[in-house]
Amino acid sequence: MNNHVGVEDVLKSILALLKHIQRVEQEIVVLTQKSSGVLIQEITDQKIVINDNILEAIQLQDIISQQFGAIAIAIDDIEKHVIVHMHAMRTDNAILHTSIEKLYTKMVDSLDEAKKKQDSFTGNSLLAAENRTDEIEFF
Repeated sequence: MNNHVGVEDVLKSILALLKHIQRVEQEIVVLTQKSSGVLIQEITDQKIVINDNILEAIQLQDIISQQFGAIAIAIDDIEKHVIVHMHAMRTDNAILHTSIEKLYTKMVDSLDEAKKKQDSFTGNSLLAAENRTDEIEFF
């Protein structure tokens, strides 16, 4: 792992965790559906009278499957929002980088202009005149 961890790294980690949660959720849905199928098949094969407890257990398994479906939808939405945010963040960073480059160029140009002006005024200053040897003396 490198020494610099940024926001994008954290967001990528969150996306990886969400993918893992999705895989686990999908496995649980499949297992729940298989379990419900086996129970219903056994009830049918054994001609078991369905009482309130058995009916409630079957309904609970159906509710569990539905809730896992809702989790999957929520995870999909979160992933989409994180991906959009990462794209916007990259775009914003690119715009910021371009703006900083433009600012840098303008600042360098301003400094060059200021130095040129200083040099042109320095040529007429008393200090510069003291160092000159091509002076003309007036009587």
